[in-house]
Amino acid sequence: MRVAVLGAGGLCKVMLDALCSRTEHRVVGLLDDHVTGSFCGLPILGKMSSLRTLRSKNIRGVALAVGDRFLPVRLQLIEAIRVSGLQAVNAVHRTAWISPSATLGDGIYAGPNVTIHAGASISDFCVIWTGSIIEHDNRIGENVFIAPSVTTAGYTEVERDVFIGIGAVVLRAKIGALATVAAGSLVTKDVAARTLVMGSPAKRIRTKRELTYHG
Repeated sequence: MRVAVLGAGGLCKVMLDALCSRTEHRVVGLLDDHVTGSFCGLPILGKMSSLRTLRSKNIRGVALAVGDRFLPVRLQLIEAIRVSGLQAVNAVHRTAWISPSATLGDGIYAGPNVTIHAGASISDFCVIWTGSIIEHDNRIGENVFIAPSVTTAGYTEVERDVFIGIGAVVLRAKIGALATVAAGSLVTKDVAARTLVMGSPAKRIRTKRELTYHG
């Protein structure tokens, strides 16, 4: 399938590595509102508003590579993709291990050496960075960012639009929508929605009032 990547930044670079490590898709270009010309050797096909014209170029799939600093933009693009008729493709690195009984949604990035164990469910547009471990029977909601080297114990539940920082460990807890878990934290109990937690064990720092992944 011919694919365009939305966004020309750091997340785009790693998603291109994942897409090029497999043979299902061929990336033919990028869309970005700020970069012109080319990026990583691929042409910039237009701005994000050009999404609706991609089908006329025989492009049938898109990969969302707008990063964690731009949550409102990501949410807008998710809705635009859903009404575009284009397929949101998964960029799963060839070194990632996905259990045959795990369930993946659409538009997911899973980086090098990610492990997703039996019975886990990963919803649409999640980003799971290098070396993270999603244990058995996890339920990961839509558009969750999981930074490198995170471990979530069995039966963990993460609601939509959550950010979990580098090296955090979650021990069979429920993390509410739009919460942020700071890097290196040890989560031993449920985290309320729109809450920033930090530390070992993780404690509430404050309520998040803005639409952002970060605290």
